[in-house]
Amino acid sequence: MSSCYRWKYRNKDINSEVFAEIKNVTGSGIIASLLINRGITSLEEAKKFLNPDNIELSSPYIFDDMQKAVDKINNSIEKQERIVVYGDFDADGVTSASLLYKTLKFLGAKADYYIPDRRDEGHGLNRAGVCRLISQEKAKLIITTDCGISNLAEIKLAESLGTNVIITDHHEPPEEIPPAYAVINPKMFDKDPTGLKYLAGVGVAYKLAQALLETNAKQDYTEELLHLVAIGTIGDVVPLLGENRLLVHKGLELITRKKPPAIAKILEIAGYKPDRKINSAMIAFGIVPRINAIGRLAGANPAVELLTTDDEEKLNHLAEELDRSNKERQQICEDTLKEAEDKIFTEIDLDKNKALILADRDWHPGIVGIVASKLVEKYYRPAFLLSIDESSREGRCSARSVSSLNLYETLNKFSDHFIQFGGHSLAAGFAFNLDKIGFEDLRKLISNHINSVLEFEDLSPELKLDMDIEAADLTVDFIQELDRLAPFGESNPYPVFAIPNLTLRSCAPLGQKKNHLKILLSDERNKMIEAVWWQRNNLDISISEQVDVAFVPSVNNYMDQQRIQLVIKDIRRVADRDKKNINTEQCRLTEESLIIESIDYAKNESGINWVDHRQETGFKREFLEYLNSLGDKVSVFAESLWAKEFLENVSFLKPFIVDRMSVKISDCLIFLDLPVDDMSFMNIIRQTAPQEVHLFGLVKEYEPVDLIKKISGMLKYAYNEKGGIINVQRASSVLAIPVELYLSCVELLDSAKVAEISEITENSVEFSFKGSVNLNTIRQLPEYPSFLNALEEFKKYKEEYKSKDIELIKQTLSDCCSLLEIR
Repeated sequence: MSSCYRWKYRNKDINSEVFAEIKNVTGSGIIASLLINRGITSLEEAKKFLNPDNIELSSPYIFDDMQKAVDKINNSIEKQERIVVYGDFDADGVTSASLLYKTLKFLGAKADYYIPDRRDEGHGLNRAGVCRLISQEKAKLIITTDCGISNLAEIKLAESLGTNVIITDHHEPPEEIPPAYAVINPKMFDKDPTGLKYLAGVGVAYKLAQALLETNAKQDYTEELLHLVAIGTIGDVVPLLGENRLLVHKGLELITRKKPPAIAKILEIAGYKPDRKINSAMIAFGIVPRINAIGRLAGANPAVELLTTDDEEKLNHLAEELDRSNKERQQICEDTLKEAEDKIFTEIDLDKNKALILADRDWHPGIVGIVASKLVEKYYRPAFLLSIDESSREGRCSARSVSSLNLYETLNKFSDHFIQFGGHSLAAGFAFNLDKIGFEDLRKLISNHINSVLEFEDLSPELKLDMDIEAADLTVDFIQELDRLAPFGESNPYPVFAIPNLTLRSCAPLGQKKNHLKILLSDERNKMIEAVWWQRNNLDISISEQVDVAFVPSVNNYMDQQRIQLVIKDIRRVADRDKKNINTEQCRLTEESLIIESIDYAKNESGINWVDHRQETGFKREFLEYLNSLGDKVSVFAESLWAKEFLENVSFLKPFIVDRMSVKISDCLIFLDLPVDDMSFMNIIRQTAPQEVHLFGLVKEYEPVDLIKKISGMLKYAYNEKGGIINVQRASSVLAIPVELYLSCVELLDSAKVAEISEITENSVEFSFKGSVNLNTIRQLPEYPSFLNALEEFKKYKEEYKSKDIELIKQTLSDCCSLLEIR
């Protein structure tokens, strides 16, 4: 089978009158259909969705205990009692704690924050932490953020010791609510007409901050908190509907406009250009993983400090610390995933068991949740990964699920075996005592239950599509029009379209590891369509077969040239449309492939066809005939004297010779010479914007003496004929060497009294010529080794590119392009 999924269209039953009204407002039938697919069925809803500023923010006092909580906090501020914000170690918990801590400090509170250690303390409050805050920190009030609703015993303990607790949380409440001073949790509403049940932990914390600031007549400060709300809301993958949509919209707008220093620093480290408009995927892939990573591997306090400090030196240090943790997390994840898949092979019969339940003593408890998500993506069945700690005799589990199994309800059935548990329908966790129940017994209990409630049909992944479109719809304007639906995220995914009845024209591996596919398709009018399929290394479909393609449309901005490119979600043969069996083993999605909005196509394949001629000693007759047929659409990069001599007998190509100073747009670019460095290489391709590149790369090396004599002669000529000013770029181009090597030689000649430099600028050298070269003297000068080193580096570069793999060359140039974009 070719397809990875059961295709399911989102199309709702569309009332023609409603469709006509919404189309009239949007001006687009496609946008109208996409809104209806997202549950927007009235004109008023459509207006609010397309303009989130029209969404009204509900009063924070809709929560029964809000007034009580505000009065208590204001009283503690007035008495200067110690207030501690007790957060959690993921992006939602960190931003929640940061938001409330900043608010309390702004209001003059004697406040601090506490983030538990993931490995030693786990989620939520713990007895040791509570006792420490009360006895050592003298906390008189504890405010939880993104936690607390499941901590019955710990809150009873705090209240018994005379310290009040205010819970702000958004997780499912247990049957017995902890006896806190006040509880603010939207999941406790009997009815929720405003949609507040979707709030993340940071959204609940924002409601409390909003009320506090209003009572102190400082409500303008709420805007300074919106970036934290956006990050935590996106990070917790809650539906971007209702107030969440408004809060994220305003938060992204604030980050784009004001660029809070901490957020700007993380985005810079993540590789995003500072002038880019911030979108939800940049947060999801640039910021959230770095905040999460440090909380997964160590304490998350540095993340809170980063988000709350104004010290620039601290910002730089803390942002780099988060980035290092993220890189370490990625490696640990990769290792753990491999170990987990080995265990699946040896421990789990996938024909009998519908869940993946695995444990290991060496697995990091902060990593198992990510790996569980990856297993769900690949195997499409619930995954439970447990980290076993023999010294404490505890096991900790992070679980992820599929839509057909509610994890929270499942774990609730076995809560008697847990020290604690909590979560949502698709993500949950628990801790248990190994002396009360062993892993194998627990695995058997949970596995038997899941096997009884799930059918194997429930384990076939669905791909939800919005609608079919035609190839002719794929324009830059169309793709930009889709941004009207932003911000994208949970419950408002980036639209997925399908084009039926295309023809597969070519399919080739892509990337250094050959783990992606570059695909070319055509429609019935022979319109060619470029596509990429990330994290897919094969396609069981023959060239020229008819296929249906599911995809996200994108604009590839490689080298400043805009091309429409499809990012493939799935491909199926037209002949397989009605077949139901799915080969899920073929399907492996990564989180990067699920959201297209953030992908920086400067880092990916250009769509240029590269041809390697480096083993050839000259132009073949057939190749010359082909070049002649292209007319003036050819550029031949040839800077060196020997490259130009090579072209003496190919008269029709002479008018098309270019150097680094005279590049022009051409369909076909031939590198007879190799450029002098990667940045020059990239710039030449960028400015030429070719459809094909032919790489010959003649290599002939300068000897030190020859180069010194040539540059000395150039200086003498420039002094006599050009007033003692020489253009550095032009001179370097004539010699086919890097500017750095040219300047190194000029400085050597200055030291040797051959020339006397009066000024060096970025583009020129001004000098007076003093006399001829004495090579014996030059070799004794301290600048001579530096000149030799520069020449040797250039030789090494040329030698490397004589045999460097084409894919590696393309990757190097993409990295250079990305670096230039960032700068």
